[in-house]
Amino acid sequence: KQDKKELLEVIMKRLKNTINKRIRNANIYEKNFKKMDKFIETPFKNKDKNNKHTFHRYVILCKNRNQLLKFLVKNNIEAKVHYPINIHQQPPFRKFYKNNLTTTNKLNNKILSLPIQENLEIKEITKIASYVKEFYTK
Repeated sequence: KQDKKELLEVIMKRLKNTINKRIRNANIYEKNFKKMDKFIETPFKNKDKNNKHTFHRYVILCKNRNQLLKFLVKNNIEAKVHYPINIHQQPPFRKFYKNNLTTTNKLNNKILSLPIQENLEIKEITKIASYVKEFYTK
């Protein structure tokens, strides 16, 4: 039992460290995107002060998502569209959704995940943010 307890303590400490690094990276993005709200919406816009976001993903809502994605990938930035097809549009689930879910469909064309991994350095997050800013200001 003691071994399991010690193992769990190590895992929890590592997890806390990982989450804190991701939060740091998210804060760097947020700082860099301060004046970009005309083009992108960050996860901080609707952040609940009573909850701690772990930033498993850093998902932005953005204009011209597909063009931004191509631009970032061309510049070796590993941005992704994690859910290109909404669940309600996938064959196994279609029968459960009778309405159109227009808001979901509209948002799905704007979501983009930026790299947020805890192993990224501050300069790497800043570089990614600068590419996003470059795309919208060119």
